[in-house]
Amino acid sequence: MCSPHRPYAHMSTCTIAAVEKADSLRTQGYFPNPTLLLHTLTRDLKTSLSRMIRAIGTKSHLLLWLLAVGGITAHSMPERTWFVGHLVVVITDLDIRTWDDMRRHLVQLAFHDNFCDISFNKLWTEVKAKQTLLDVDTVDGFNDWCSDKAGG
Repeated sequence: MCSPHRPYAHMSTCTIAAVEKADSLRTQGYFPNPTLLLHTLTRDLKTSLSRMIRAIGTKSHLLLWLLAVGGITAHSMPERTWFVGHLVVVITDLDIRTWDDMRRHLVQLAFHDNFCDISFNKLWTEVKAKQTLLDVDTVDGFNDWCSDKAGG
């Protein structure tokens, strides 16, 4: 059994137990549902980012990247609109106006051209459309509004 008091002491035992469990699931014909896993991870990310926004605000390059990753992960989920809406606020606060600007910010953290370009570009198009629809410009208090609504 893995002890929470000494997490590294039983690492090998935990690893072996996890591999054995995964192998037993495979032989039983049961595989974890990847869609359920993505939904859970996306909701957990949304919750964590809501806390982050309340703590540090929206003028953050790391937040931009995390929201973008969450946005492409949530491509067919209801949470997608939450990520898009918060990206509108962040790109406005960071004065990001073009895909090239956005791409430069993403590359600074972690971005793989061949894998991410299409997904991030599609998200960018959606974010810009929402920004245009809302007629958003840099407004005093916009950051406070986002922080107040972050939990919803």
